Amino acid sequence: MKKQAVIYAMVLFVVLIMIGAAELLNEKEIIFPEITAIAVGAFMAPKFAWKTNRIRILIFIMICAFAGVGIVLFVPGPVWMRLTLAYGIAEVIYLLSGTSFAPMISAIALPVLLGTESPVYLISAFCLTTIILVLHVVLEKSEIKDRVSFTPVKAEKQDWFDAAIRLGLVLVISLAAINLGWRFAVAPPLLVAFTEFSKRTSGARKMPLKVVAAITLCAFAGALCRYIIVIKFNLPLTLAAAIATVGMILILNGFKAFVPPAGALCILPMLIPEAAVINYPVQIFVGASLFMILSLTVFKDKKAI
Repeated sequence: MKKQAVIYAMVLFVVLIMIGAAELLNEKEIIFPEITAIAVGAFMAPKFAWKTNRIRILIFIMICAFAGVGIVLFVPGPVWMRLTLAYGIAEVIYLLSGTSFAPMISAIALPVLLGTESPVYLISAFCLTTIILVLHVVLEKSEIKDRVSFTPVKAEKQDWFDAAIRLGLVLVISLAAINLGWRFAVAPPLLVAFTEFSKRTSGARKMPLKVVAAITLCAFAGALCRYIIVIKFNLPLTLAAAIATVGMILILNGFKAFVPPAGALCILPMLIPEAAVINYPVQIFVGASLFMILSLTVFKDKKAI
């Protein structure tokens, strides 16, 4: 119980540092929701959620973050097209990375979806990721978390084929969602979730309803806290994020579904335009449901083929 309290305190600490700095400096570009996802996968999950090591996490987060800002700055075109391009590039980097660290996808997709051009985003991604990794070392040294062993992952032909199918599906869905004004149905953490759900070995496939419910409730918790605490009562965003994070911890523990994208989707409402907060949870529910259904039907288990 004491160890769990330390873990939860670290997750909350990272969120407070991120949102507090953004609010204090009046720089929303500091908010990098995927950091919460990394905290969930590295701290809260019973086992380290990905096959990777700490240095690769930092390297590939930064490569993708630079690529995302680069697309915004130098690639013209509608958002759906640039988001699809970002996802395609992320898939290539992901498969060549020798890891299963899918959150790197969000690092490239987020600036594209939100139109981020500021170098503040890059600095924030580096600093916050470093904080997470340092805290993970502390947890290892304290024997609260097991040491992470890593063997590079080799992408097979099937992995590239699956990636091509995912890219085609993301193109169609992002085109429809963004043109309908439902851009958060393809929110970056959902693209991460789709990549992870479509793996035939994904544990999320064994409890799809529970996973979608956990994701939706975490998104709802974030949106509700932003709406009531910030929009309605004009209280600090940091307070809203803190309460939402506690809610997210309770939800994931209650469902026993430690889905990293749920953490990011809980914090993303702190960053999006005020007008988008109301229907944000509905968009997340639709996107999460659609991506889960596609994962289970298009990427069938080999035994079922």
